[in-house]
Formats: sequence, structure tokens, C-alpha cells
Amino acid sequence: MPIKPHLSKQTRGAALLFAVFTLIVLSAVGATVSNIISTPHIEQVLSTPARQAFYAAEAGIRIAVAEYNNAAVTEDKSAILSAVSGKTFNLTGDSSQQFELNVYSYGFKVSSHDAGTHTIVAKAIGNIPLQNLEDPSSSTISFPAGSMISVQDEVGNDIPVVLSSAGTISTGAGGVQYVTFTYTPPTGSLPIDASVDLDFVGIANQSGSGVSGNADSVSGLPSSMSNFPARNGRIAIYGEDKTYTYRTLTVESNGSVSLSGLEPESGSFALADFQSETLILRKTFGFQSIGRVTTGGTTATKILAYYDSPVEDAVAIDPDADAAGPTILMYDVSDFNAADLTDSDGDNVVAIQAYTASQGNHTYYAAIHSLCENPSVNTACQHTLRLGRESDFSDRWKTDTRLSYDVQVKLSTAWKLPYGMNGVLVRYHQSGGNTNFYGFSFMKFIDPTETTLPTGVVGDHIPNELKPPGKGSTISSWQVAPEYEGNSMPLNITENDKVLLVFWRQAGSRREWLAYKDITDDRAAYPKQWSGDGRIISDNTTLLVRVEEQFVQGKKVNRIKVFYGDASYQVPNILARTPDALPYNIIAGNGERGRARYQTEWDGTRTHAFPGWPPYTIGDWAITDDFFSLIQSAPTYRVDGALRPCAWDAVNSAAINSAALATADIRILSDGATIRSQEFLTPNSATWPASAANWPGNRPEIAFHAAGRMITYSYERRGWRWRQYADLYNYGATLDDLTYRFLFYN
Repeated sequence: MPIKPHLSKQTRGAALLFAVFTLIVLSAVGATVSNIISTPHIEQVLSTPARQAFYAAEAGIRIAVAEYNNAAVTEDKSAILSAVSGKTFNLTGDSSQQFELNVYSYGFKVSSHDAGTHTIVAKAIGNIPLQNLEDPSSSTISFPAGSMISVQDEVGNDIPVVLSSAGTISTGAGGVQYVTFTYTPPTGSLPIDASVDLDFVGIANQSGSGVSGNADSVSGLPSSMSNFPARNGRIAIYGEDKTYTYRTLTVESNGSVSLSGLEPESGSFALADFQSETLILRKTFGFQSIGRVTTGGTTATKILAYYDSPVEDAVAIDPDADAAGPTILMYDVSDFNAADLTDSDGDNVVAIQAYTASQGNHTYYAAIHSLCENPSVNTACQHTLRLGRESDFSDRWKTDTRLSYDVQVKLSTAWKLPYGMNGVLVRYHQSGGNTNFYGFSFMKFIDPTETTLPTGVVGDHIPNELKPPGKGSTISSWQVAPEYEGNSMPLNITENDKVLLVFWRQAGSRREWLAYKDITDDRAAYPKQWSGDGRIISDNTTLLVRVEEQFVQGKKVNRIKVFYGDASYQVPNILARTPDALPYNIIAGNGERGRARYQTEWDGTRTHAFPGWPPYTIGDWAITDDFFSLIQSAPTYRVDGALRPCAWDAVNSAAINSAALATADIRILSDGATIRSQEFLTPNSATWPASAANWPGNRPEIAFHAAGRMITYSYERRGWRWRQYADLYNYGATLDDLTYRFLFYN
């Protein structure tokens, strides 16, 4: 790792450092600090103009590096550097002692991307680097045609490309420098198209077979690598999970480049890493400090340059540890918000009750029975069950004002329920009287354009805004009750009806669906356990939502992934399940391999620990973890021998790109799995350290919901009369095995 200067090593430099640190803290760029340091102290420090200039320059280097590396993760580090770059700091009232700071970035933030013309405009953080930072008159580094850059998307993929023409440098408002790159479109698994969410541009180079060297240094690298920093760089080997740091870069007399002081950050040195490989420079900053001291009309100047390649914020995206969170067995309703347990008339709509099913005894589960006072009116009937454990979340959040967690629950719908939705709500909070959250729901519904409903038949009681057009169910036949009872109920629902997993959003009274996946034939979510079962989802369909809060290029963002799985094992005509190392190879049948059975908490025969969790990355997946499917673009799974994609089948671009959601910046990233947004975030505490008292009130974070025809009237004949009664238990929705855990980061 790069060597960082110690602030206490030199008394004289430290004295000036204190003055400059005070300057930055007070945001007094360009002001004087003669009133902070006494004149006798200054006289002790300043012996000769040349030495004075050296110390002034040294103080500038130290403060720039220290401020960047010591900034809290919640700060926009690039903004710190941009704020001081190009500024002059006066150390005396007459400006006779000063230093000028200039920051140069070896790597650029993507400002725009035109996939049609293969053009990327990227912004420097500070300035485009000079060939020699100790010579302000030297030219900037160049990006000739045929040279390489590596574009990084927001999920960390490196995409090396060759420039089809020379990169051009321009200056925008406020003196901001930009580079325009025109590239040759790459081939392979990571093309750069309009759907790729580009984030950062790094400098890259292709090495050759003529490189020689050992564990300390290598030589014979191409001359184009002279645009890498002279010292303290970090180089990633493309396609390998390996990074090296180097101490010094030297341009030899023949133009080739040598690196010395090499040190692998993991593993051991291998010369092959530098032979015929693509070498990608990680984010590196050059700090130039020009110290000037004027005495008797003569100015002494000293220029110092320092290079630092800090570990990027993005490497802390994936958690490296986790803490087992609570498993709520729902012995009673105390884990939930009491106000959610009854409807407006005070009737209980949530019950905790044991029941026995063919696949086992459910000792504790929550059942939502009824949502509508008048089921004959087709109004949206919804119920939300908020988790009443705010202190768990506030305690975790206060450590660094980030909150990341996994939440999973087993969902089911009663076997007669023809239409409905149920699922998990995350980032649940209230703001200005509005209720905001993201929802992930299993859903089966009647399309709003349905015209075949018999007279007097009501719909599904699901909000129309959440229904992807054209994916609703088709009515097959209905049982119409005696006219004087004034109601109807579905008799038979075709098995060709669609069942969707829908990603949706609510902000205040505004709701919209954002993406969906068709899981109609997906037995990892929708197995029929017996001939009359499986109207919407089965008894043991697990829904897991991974919600991560991270800082990417100084911006706080949500990143959300969706997993689902099935724990049932009494599935007719399905072979015994044999797990596969692929988390999306779902179906066990017709001789195909399939999902491991995720056993429930109440299953005394289970052979694995409860609960089970998916690994953090696909690369960590193993047979023993093969319980869940992750919605992502690359893989496919099989249904009766036919391949199907395991991706969102459609994205509601009109809603996502609408003016109403412009500030949300909701995107599905290039892995096809990760949903990114810049709304519904937890707050950055106004005080530090954050405390539980800073946690907003009425923010439960996690909730569960159900909607639909959750109550249907049935009829029985009593003599010559019909008796109407509410069939609650056969038309409800339940949740079981609720558990969550918090994710920790570096």
C-alpha cells in the first residue's frame, strides 16, 4: 500500500499543517492565519527562504492527503479535493508565505455516454495529470488512438476498450476539465450499450510477452504506460481478482517502462501477471503543492508532488461479515405495530394461530384474514403489517449512518384465494405525512381492461397501478350465488393464468409497478403441492430481499437484490431434488438437476441450520447454498427441458424515466439483478457520532402486506333458505419463518 506521511514527524511542517488544517475546517480558502500563529513561532520555523518554501509546500501535500484519507465514508471525498484544487493558501497577512494546491486525477468520472456514437465524456477530479507534476510547464498526459481505457460500471465490472481516435481535453464551466473518449465497441460478455450504467474511466494498457523481472520490479512494459503515475500506483490485472501496488515508475532510455517496489495486495507475485495482460490503473491522485516565500522582493519557490492510490469506496460495497439477526417465530403479535392488527372497525385482521398442513405442523404463523368490509365493491383492499422493532434498526444505523440488511419470509395464500398479492416492503418510512417504500410481491390479478366479467361480479381488489398491462388473468367460469344474496365468486380459474413477482413503489398516494418477472411455471416459487393447491403461491415460497446502502463516488445509494426459493417437498411427479452449484438451475424433473429443498424452521428433520441465506456474490455459490434463485440477466433455467431466462421480464421505463421519479434515479444495473436508487435512503446524521435519537420516528424499515379478494362469501343451504357466511381461512394469506439480519462492511 502507498506510504502515507505522518503528521507528527517534522515539527516545522506540522506547525504549518496546523495552520492549513484550521484554514480548511473554517472553509477560509484564500484567507490569512497570521492571527493564529504567533510571530515568534513563525520566526523559529522560517530560517531561510528556500527552506521556508519547502515547508510550505510540504504542509500543502500533507493536508491534502490527510484530509482525503481521513475523511469519513459518509463524505464526498472527490468534492473535498475539487474544493481545494487550484486554491492558494496564505500563511501570513501580507501573503509573503503561501502554498498553492493542485489536484490531478488518474481516472475520470463519467458525465455522459452515447452508445450510438461510442463516445464517453468523463470529468477529471481536479485536473488532467501533467507528464511531470514537478514541472508545471509540462504537457498533460495523452490518450492517442489505439491506446486503452477501462470503463467501470456501478457493479464493479471492468470493460477495457481501445480508443478509435485520440482523446480530446476540454474545459467547462468553473474550469472543470473533461476528456472525450471515442472507443471501438468491445465484443464478449460485457458490451457497452445504452443499458450499461457507466461510472468511472480508468487508464489501461496491454502488456506484451517481452516483460521481464522479479518480485521487486519488472521492465519492458510498453511506453504508453508512461501515462501512469510516477509513484504509488495500484494496478489491477483484468480478469483476475488481483491488484498490485508499485513504488516507482521509470521511463527507460529506450522508451519502455519499468516498475519497482511491486507488492501484490493478495497472493504472491507472478511475472505472468504482467505479460500479455491488460493492466488497469485504479483510481490514483497526484497532489502538487507549490510553496512560495517572498523576502526582500525575492521569491523562493519549491514544488513537491505526491501520489496516492487510496482504496476506492467501491471495494467496500460487498459486506465481509454479517450478524445473525432476529428470527421472529410469531408467538404473538408483539413484534408488529399494534395499530396494524385491526381494521377501521376494530376487527382483527391478523391472527397468530397454529395449524396442521400435509407437509408439517406450522406452530406459529401470522394469518391475514380479511381486508374488505364490503367485498362486493371492487375497491382496493390492502393491509400492511409493519415491523415494530425500530430500535434494532436505529442501533445498527448509528454506527456509520448506513443500514443494510437481508429480510426473508415464507409466504402463502389459502388454497381458494383466486386473486391477490402479498410480499415484503422495504425502506418503509413516512416523510411529510407520506408513506414511502419499495414493494416486492407475488401477484395474480384481473387485468383492468377485462371485459368478460359477468354482470355483478367484482374484481380482484388489487390497485390497478400495480398491474403490468396485459398480464392479468382470464376469467374462465363463475359461480353466481342466488340473486337476492347479491354476490358472486369464482368457480374455476384456468391454470394458464399468469403469476408474477412484481417490483413496485409507493410515494405518498402515488403507486406504480416498476418491473416484473413471470413465475407462472417456476416451481421454485409456484409448485402445486396437491391438485387443488397453487392458486397464487404455495405454502412455503420464500421471498428474500437484500437491501444495501452504500457510498459510490461520494453518493449514498440503495442497492437491492431479490431472491426467491421453495421449501416444499410434496410435489407430485417431481423427482427428488438434487442441488446444483448454479443458483438458477431450478427445476428437478425430466432428469434435470434442481434446487435443494430449503427446509422450514419447524421441520424437525432438517439437516442444515435455519435460516439459510444466499451468498453475497454468485462466485461464492455452492451446492450447499443452492436454495435461492437470484433475478439476474445472465443465467437461464429449465422448465420441461426448455430454457428460460432468470431475469426481470419487463421494466416500466415510462414510470422510471418520468419526471415524477427523476430524482429517484432508479436503475437496474448491468448485472441484471441489482436495483439501484437514490431515494428512500436513511438520513445522514446531522451530528457525529450518530445516535439512536437521530433515527427518524415512524420508520419501521420493514413491513409485510397483502391485498386482493381476501374475504369471499360462501353459501350453504339451510332448508329452503341460503345462508351467507365469510369464508376467511380459505381465502387468506399467511407469513411464516420471518427473519432478518444486518450486513456489515469494511
